[in-house]
Amino acid sequence: MEQSTDFKQKLQSVLRRHEGYEKFPYKCTAGKTTIGIGHNLDDNGLPDHIIQALFEYDIEQIANELSDRLEFFERLPETIQIVLLDMAFNLGVPRLMKFKKMLRFAELGEWFGVYQQMLDSKWAKQVGHRADDLSKMVLSLTTNNLRHD
Repeated sequence: MEQSTDFKQKLQSVLRRHEGYEKFPYKCTAGKTTIGIGHNLDDNGLPDHIIQALFEYDIEQIANELSDRLEFFERLPETIQIVLLDMAFNLGVPRLMKFKKMLRFAELGEWFGVYQQMLDSKWAKQVGHRADDLSKMVLSLTTNNLRHD
């Protein structure tokens, strides 16, 4: 069905009025988990392009926040940036900032110290494989640096 711009605007206005606008999931009158303007998550989930757009948005927000809070962030090797972004994605930036010793080691380029601080944390015990994977990424920098000395 072809729809004019005017028709779409009128329809959207009526739907907004009846459905409301919610940033957070809620239960509609039929008991379905709903978000936005009447989007039924229980039956429809989210389309792939929306999931990807949210993912990219979240990464950008975290990267900007880390850049703002850690003046040295953009000077770090890509591998360390990825590790810190992954940790921040998991923990949130405020909780990542509590890893003071690890972040100090990162600022100094002491990768083995970063590695040790990561593994010697409650977080590592909680996330298991994720911490193992990320710490191995950091350790690879130490190994690579030792090979070049």
